[in-house]
This record gives sequence, C-alpha cells and structure tokens, in this order.
Amino acid sequence: MNVRDSSRKLQCMSRLRQIGIATESFYASRRKYPVFLASDPGYQGPTRNDSVLAQLLPYLDQQPLHDSIIPESMPSMGEPPTSKVNSEVIKTNVLAFVCPSDDVPSGGTSFRTNYGTTTGIHATWSWGKPLPGKLEEQGLWGGLRSANQPGKILDGLSNTVFFSERLVGDGDSSVFTPSRDVAKSGGYSHRPADAIANCTLVKDVSEHASYLGWSWLPQGYTHTAYNHVMTPNSKLPDCFDNWNHHTMAQGAMTARSYHAGGVNVVFGDGSSRFISDSIALEVWRALGTNHGGEVTNDF
Repeated sequence: MNVRDSSRKLQCMSRLRQIGIATESFYASRRKYPVFLASDPGYQGPTRNDSVLAQLLPYLDQQPLHDSIIPESMPSMGEPPTSKVNSEVIKTNVLAFVCPSDDVPSGGTSFRTNYGTTTGIHATWSWGKPLPGKLEEQGLWGGLRSANQPGKILDGLSNTVFFSERLVGDGDSSVFTPSRDVAKSGGYSHRPADAIANCTLVKDVSEHASYLGWSWLPQGYTHTAYNHVMTPNSKLPDCFDNWNHHTMAQGAMTARSYHAGGVNVVFGDGSSRFISDSIALEVWRALGTNHGGEVTNDF
C-alpha cells in the first residue's frame, strides 16, 4: 500500500467514525437510535423512507439539509435514483458519507447501515411481525421493529457493527462490475446459505443493478444498507431475487472497498476498526448481529 492509499484509508475511517459519533449524539439527544422505517402502527407501508444516514444529518453539521427533506414514503429506486419532491436534495453531496478511495457521484454514499445476516426484511418479518427463529439474524437496523435501545443489543455495543462501507455501482447498465454491481439471482434467498448458493450460480448478468449507493437519502439495500451474509470483499458477486423490487428483495449485499485487504467498520460503542477479508465467516456474522448470543474472540 502506498502513502496515498494509506492516507485515503485513514480518511475513510475518520469519516466513518464521524458517523459513529453522530449516532451516539443522536441517542444522547433522543434516548433512542434512528429508526429503520417510519411506518403506521399496523405496518401497511412506510410513511417516510429517510435512511439512517439522512436522520443523522443534524449531528453532522447538516441541519439545513436535513430540514429541507420533504417526507416521502418511497423515492424512486430507478437507475439512477430520482425523487419527485427531493430532486435537489438527492443530488446534494455530503462529504462525511464519501470514502476518498472510491469515485462517489454527488449525492452518493460509501457508507451503509448494517442489517445483520438477514437476507432481507421479508425473510425476517411478515407484515410487521417477526418470523419464528429469524430475529437472531438481525443487525441493529435489520427489521421493521429495530432494537433502538442499547439494552436490546444483547451482544454488547462493542461486539456489534453499526456501519461499514461498500463500493458504489459503476453507473453503467451495459456493463456488470462484480465488485460494484448486484446481479439478479435465479432463486429465492430466504436464508444466508440460499443467498451464497444463488450468488455462486450467477452466470447471466444481463439483469443487474449498476447505481448502488448513488443516494444517501432512501433506506434500503440499494443505496444505504448492507449485510453480513458473505465476508468483506467476497470473490462472489452480490445477488438479489425479486428483481422488480430489488430494494426490498433478498440476497447478499457485501461490505466492499478498494483498501488493500479489508474494510472499515464502526461498532456500537463508537470504536472503529479495519476488518480483514480473511476474517472467519462465523465471526463476521457474529459481529453483524445484535442478539445472536455468539461469543467472539479476537479477530
């Protein structure tokens, strides 16, 4: 790694740490963490879809930008993303969301919220109710009813990753870039093992998403979330099922970077760390869940 790459890696970690500090400030102010989705009590759909990153803007010296966001239930997840009521906001660059090692478009984000090892909220929840035996797969924001209090994070804040990074999509629908884009899988990914099997079998990449991470505004796997289904910078491409609605689909959305050998993460206690690509899958998954009950040794 040359001096420039090393400097960018440290800058990237510093900005990710800022997001961790902003999360702590959010909690100190409101006695809860940002919500996953703001929805009506019966969960008939989201009433607004601001990402966790968007909710943290006031704690990143971006209060005016936060106040300019017009509530919107579901911005367009098209390629590229658009918004009928936040057309300027969605293009606004926020330096704290940009890793200098990547080529991030204005309005894009390098950093993402951890959804745990769940392949998607529909694999874990059904109409606002948790499916049996699935909650142990969640990260802090991996379900419709998030663990928004530290006491609910049974694995401990220092053992639970809150945020990591992912390379943005290449922005070219005619080309599939495995490290950046997401392919359509041929089968449903109800569990992590299903997702890995489906991503292993991906051959036809004519259907894929190329605008991943092009907006920090909407919540969801397309732009602002990732999971711990596969280890960092996995050689397998990410893939999702239910392609017509891939923002809410099921699959693998992996932490990825251009840093040699791993990715940066921030834990719930605000500490940051560089995690090696060679981390054992079971340890990486344990760090991704908030109440799986796993014991993690040094990594």
